[in-house]
Amino acid sequence: MTSVLVTDGLWRKSLSAVRSLGRQDIEVGVTGDSPFTTAFYSRYCRRRVRLPKATDEAYIDAFLEELSRHRYDVVLPMEDDTTQVLLRHRDQVEALSRLPLPSASSLAVAADKAATLELAASLGIAHPWTRRPQSEAELEAILADIPLPAVVKPVNSSGSRGLHYADTRDQVRAAFRAVLPVYGAPLVQERIPGGPGLGAGLLFGPGAEPLAGFTYRRLREYPVQGGPSTLRESTHDPALLESATRLLEALDWFGVAMVEFKLDPRDGVAKLMEINPRFWGSLELANASGVNFPWLLAQTALGRAPEPSFDYRDGVRCRWLVPGDILHFLSNPDRFDMDPSFFSFFDGMHYDDFARDDLRGSVATVVCTAAQAMRPEMWKLAITR
Repeated sequence: MTSVLVTDGLWRKSLSAVRSLGRQDIEVGVTGDSPFTTAFYSRYCRRRVRLPKATDEAYIDAFLEELSRHRYDVVLPMEDDTTQVLLRHRDQVEALSRLPLPSASSLAVAADKAATLELAASLGIAHPWTRRPQSEAELEAILADIPLPAVVKPVNSSGSRGLHYADTRDQVRAAFRAVLPVYGAPLVQERIPGGPGLGAGLLFGPGAEPLAGFTYRRLREYPVQGGPSTLRESTHDPALLESATRLLEALDWFGVAMVEFKLDPRDGVAKLMEINPRFWGSLELANASGVNFPWLLAQTALGRAPEPSFDYRDGVRCRWLVPGDILHFLSNPDRFDMDPSFFSFFDGMHYDDFARDDLRGSVATVVCTAAQAMRPEMWKLAITR
């Protein structure tokens, strides 16, 4: 039986991956740094592995020891910190298992928003006006040229961490000063007014061959003004998929990634925002629509050449309820006029967190979320996933 180790089992995308693999009769192990690791309690989790945090020096030794003790055919890293650690020790990991990641140089460009947008410009892919001043003096030199409203955000971050919105030039200055000492020189970017967020999930095999593709549209986010999606809908958007494919092909990509865009209502053009060089938070929507990215990636890593998967159902909706869409509801002043309504719990709705065939994992979602809510730092992380 094929065995796969899924890291970072706390997060909803990890729970989705565990379920997606387990339903294909794959033996799934899960890593986590706490007993309140949600995916530990899924019926599809066969082995629970407590490890230090990926940012701890002890992590890699403990991880390699687990690979030595128990056979895993494939390792699927789910978070950026984990990916970076495993990449630094790639030879040691791949001596024990398969690690379906692109090259370090490709990942470096994809994780760097400035480098990503520079590559997009060279390929003729539309993106917002963007600059990266290195100091307050450089910011002052371009301040008059910055389109307002603007966004100031770190070059390397996920979700809404370090993200600041600015309606005036004084607010741009204040945001720059807040981000600079914590994250380094940030991007200063025009803010696309309104318009839905769009995403393209892709899987590439050897030789940067596209093996699976999927597009979707965000319907709700938390925070309301911009953050991870709490409700989204599958679409078929060939132009979006083509742009995302060209971008990742230019990076000689291998494995999965999600390319994020935003539709600009001023000209109707989808503008590139960033690459998420890993599995993404709304992974369950793709699975509910008919594209099982975790299983396809595992098959690709094993050299089994799965059939290309670009055919799926559109109009499928999937929701992150706990705590994502609940927080959206509580913070949205139009909470009772949303379409679809917050109270549309059924009618074909799918969930990131709940699954009829995984009662234990569904209950764990509530219990583990409640337990993690006792830790203030987890609220900061939760809104970035």
